[in-house]
Amino acid sequence: MVFFMLTRVLFLFFLFTSVSYAGSDVDAPAVDVHDKVSELERRIAALETQNQALTDTRHPTAPADASPQMPQDKEMAQYNQALGLFNKKEYAAALRAFDYFLTHFSDHRLCDSAYFYKAMCYFEQGPQKYIEAKDALHLAKQILAAKATPSTHTPDILMALAEISFYDNDIKKTKTLLHTFDKIKPEYLSDLQKTKRADLQNRITEKYPEHEEIKDKIQSTSRESIKKKASEPATTPQV
Repeated sequence: MVFFMLTRVLFLFFLFTSVSYAGSDVDAPAVDVHDKVSELERRIAALETQNQALTDTRHPTAPADASPQMPQDKEMAQYNQALGLFNKKEYAAALRAFDYFLTHFSDHRLCDSAYFYKAMCYFEQGPQKYIEAKDALHLAKQILAAKATPSTHTPDILMALAEISFYDNDIKKTKTLLHTFDKIKPEYLSDLQKTKRADLQNRITEKYPEHEEIKDKIQSTSRESIKKKASEPATTPQV
């Protein structure tokens, strides 16, 4: 379209100049011709500008620094925010963030971990939150137990519950939890988890030495009974 317009303008220009020279004297000034050429050049430049603007509108060019943006995963962003607060020991804020995650993304694959960290938010705030922590830990334990594969959070849940039971002076419950902990294969335990287990055992021994003595006596008596029974001669029943 623009090419046609340019062709038309040039044709009119040559036609005009031919007529002008044919009807004028040889000595006629050439100022008018030059003015007309300048006017035509101005119009041609204007047409070219309009053509470029039309092209840019139809085929816009992206900025040089533009790059495709991946859609943000709102679920992961919320979970990572909550976990970051937990790692910074901002437990009250982390608790609210995990609550938001569990409320709005209840079908997410990380909900199991969110329940665990929510429970640990209570536990890490100390004895004043042990009641809430106990309920939340039992809930997380049940949720994780329903999974097909063992969770790496289970040892931490057992240790946290054992710590709460120890704080409550429930030595029987503490021992039961530690016994369950000891059933986990060592290769599935971290060094930190093993250290916490040993530390709690030392505190139990210090706080309840008589309990440990009774346990040792029971174990010793059982061993002696087994040895004595094994050393007795077999009796033949009378007919």
